[in-house]
Amino acid sequence: MWSDKYTKTNYMTVEVQYCTPGFELKSQTLFTSQFPPNEKKSGHNIRKLMESDFGKMDLPLEDIRKHAFTTDQGSNMIDALKNYRRLNCGSHLTATVLRNIFDFHKEKSKYFLYQNCPACYEVITSCRSVVTYIKRSGKNLELAKTVKMMAEPRWNTLLDMLESL
Repeated sequence: MWSDKYTKTNYMTVEVQYCTPGFELKSQTLFTSQFPPNEKKSGHNIRKLMESDFGKMDLPLEDIRKHAFTTDQGSNMIDALKNYRRLNCGSHLTATVLRNIFDFHKEKSKYFLYQNCPACYEVITSCRSVVTYIKRSGKNLELAKTVKMMAEPRWNTLLDMLESL
């Protein structure tokens, strides 16, 4: 499930990944469908649209059930695929863990990092202060390359910020 950033239109994309006999990973989009704007993105509605699209491709559901789906851990996706084999996406799991460790707006995340790695907490907090100062003072205009501030919901922007400093 994803949304167009500008039109706020919701879509569902199903992609297949497989290995060739030479162990080369391949990926191919089977279909992308616009999610009905008047429907909730509930598990039932996701499953209904997905099964309809598989039907349009003449792919029998009993064949689809022989394969596994990899998704995030959203309750709607878990519900949508309850009659199918579903695996948690490793990238989504990793992002969730790191976001919870490095999210400075959540008290428990701040507590975790401060209690378990106070030096890391201090370095990150200091870097955020330096970037804030550079941007607010206008000194970023004097730099050959700009510094970047971490965006709170996206843990990987922390790495961007540290690399930019």
